[in-house]
Parts: sequence; structure tokens; C-alpha cells
Amino acid sequence: MTITKQDVLRKIDDLSETELRIIYTFIEEFRIAEAERNSHVDFYSDQYPR
Repeated sequence: MTITKQDVLRKIDDLSETELRIIYTFIEEFRIAEAERNSHVDFYSDQYPR
């Protein structure tokens, strides 16, 4: 499934303030989790070379 930035912008155009806050919080939490996951992968790959 291909999703473009324009598809997303059309969807969020009609969201309420509460819904926008939820989406914003989700994106922030997702980015934090991804950064943590990537730092753990880097940490463990340094400790246990393949």
C-alpha cells in the first residue's frame, strides 16, 4: 500500500484539536522508540560482532 504525504494531509485536514494532539503524540513517541531501538541495535552490534 502506497501512502503519499498528500494522502495524509487530506486525512488530517478535518481532525479535531484532540485528534491532532493524539496523532502528534503518537508520532513523537514513535520517533523516540525508533531512536532507542536503533541505539540498542548499535550497542549490541558493537558488543557482539557477527
